[in-house]
Amino acid sequence: MGAPGRLRAPGGRGPENSRAAPEAARKGSRPFRHPFGSKSSPKPSEHSRSVGTAPLLHYIPSTLDSTHHSLTPLCAAKLAMLQTLVAFLFISSASCLLRGRQRERATNHTLQECKWKTQQWITEVDRRRLKGPVFFFHVNHHNGRNIAEHARVLGGYHVRFFGRWGDVDSFKSGVRTQLPEGYDMFQDKSWTDLEDSFDGHTLDDLNCGGTRTPRIFVTSARHPVENLLTREAYNQANIHEFGLMQSCESDNIALRVFAGKICHSEFAKSCPKLTRADLEIAKARVRKMDAIFILEHWPSTIKLACSRLGWSNCQTNGLDIQFNETYASDILDQLDEESWKQLFKRNELGIEFYEYMKQLSFDMLKEDGLHAPTEHEQKHALPVLKSLQDAKALAVPSHKWRNLSANRVSRSLTRWQC
Repeated sequence: MGAPGRLRAPGGRGPENSRAAPEAARKGSRPFRHPFGSKSSPKPSEHSRSVGTAPLLHYIPSTLDSTHHSLTPLCAAKLAMLQTLVAFLFISSASCLLRGRQRERATNHTLQECKWKTQQWITEVDRRRLKGPVFFFHVNHHNGRNIAEHARVLGGYHVRFFGRWGDVDSFKSGVRTQLPEGYDMFQDKSWTDLEDSFDGHTLDDLNCGGTRTPRIFVTSARHPVENLLTREAYNQANIHEFGLMQSCESDNIALRVFAGKICHSEFAKSCPKLTRADLEIAKARVRKMDAIFILEHWPSTIKLACSRLGWSNCQTNGLDIQFNETYASDILDQLDEESWKQLFKRNELGIEFYEYMKQLSFDMLKEDGLHAPTEHEQKHALPVLKSLQDAKALAVPSHKWRNLSANRVSRSLTRWQC
């Protein structure tokens, strides 16, 4: 008998002697071909090997390592490209996650500013008011000095104008120089006009704590685009020289003040980009305000000064009259429909911030039992923003302005912070 398990062809001959032997040999001895190439394929490049063994990509299966078969040049290049792409996406995602966590920590920290701040109410004669020193957060061309002057005359406050965070730091360290009579920064009935950005500072720097250290925070707001169309905007040397769209003033000045993210340059293109995280930081700070005056609704919102700050009258000295702002043809003539839309787009976050502050102010009015502007009143408050044509129709050329020489002098004295 033959060897066990050995098959024999008819006639007793083995397959090697049969007529079908050559065909069977060809079929049975065909070498295994790897799906990615043949045994004779060249080895992958050193670049593809280094990418394939990178620590960040250990989770990518390596056909080369598991099968010890080489790849065709085309497949090796594609695999290297794929591995490089995955590495890039991995690193980009990690970077975005890190930045997101940093922004979240910054926002959460801001939410904790003046965490224990409380309101203390007292009654003087026939008026009820908040007790404590007032810090007015003054954004350029938001009527801050006029408000401070009314606080002095109608509220009996001891006012310090043109305040900076450096003045706060100095006062806390014991430096007392050139102070107005009766003024003590952290004492009741003192009014500090803080015309500075939160860049490098927080509300906690004002030592706001519980009942022992009451603080009163006040500010004013106006529509960011409307502010840029005014005569005072044109008086800014930067806008006057380079034009509105090229100047840093055109980029969310109020939002940058409260977010602490200013431009540090006169050109808009160099301003750091604002994010929604910056918006949330600014919102968290204005939620600590005790009164917010909206310039487009001045007669209504200034009444918060009487209901909260103890002013004797909020319906005299022009407080009951809406501002009659002068808009500059010299600015509007620089704009076409495209740049008009771009101006609104650039200030998109600032407009959202303004609307948020406006709602906070109206909620305060309602809380005090006062009239809050209706939707109809809000809709008709800013006719200059209806369209570029409407704005140009309301604008006045500079040669028709009154006191033009005085405005030119102020150009160098009241430079907007952006």
